[in-house]
Amino acid sequence: MADFSSVVKGAVAKSIEAIGNAANTLANTTKNKVDEMNLNEKRREKLAEFTTCAYEGWKKGLPLPKELDALLSEVAEIDQQLEQLRGDRAGVKAEEPAVPTIQVESERPAEVSDDTVPVVPLPEITAEEARGAAMEIAADAVTIETAEEENAGE
Repeated sequence: MADFSSVVKGAVAKSIEAIGNAANTLANTTKNKVDEMNLNEKRREKLAEFTTCAYEGWKKGLPLPKELDALLSEVAEIDQQLEQLRGDRAGVKAEEPAVPTIQVESERPAEVSDDTVPVVPLPEITAEEARGAAMEIAADAVTIETAEEENAGE
């Protein structure tokens, strides 16, 4: 019996050691992945910082290789288009009519109870009818988009 208990103790000890080794390996792997993710994030930030510095220098007239010059020219064109879109959007907002105001009488309105609120019955439709209606609306939207694209191309 003493043999059996020592064998069980040894097996339990080896199992616990194996679990500890697996946990240690998992922790190291996780730490390595986190370190890698942090380094990738730092690299991305530094590349973004470099790009910003290069773009700012290019705008100030710093000579750059032709490839970078061409890319930065494209970025400048995109910046101009964005500014134009933002300006157009701001102009549209400025031209929109003001929301009309409603004159409110000084008296408080009567309290509204559930019996005075009208109930509007909704038509009963099946899921299939609803799906069909949704498909018609989607088809109309595609038709409108297609027509707009064709008109834009003319």
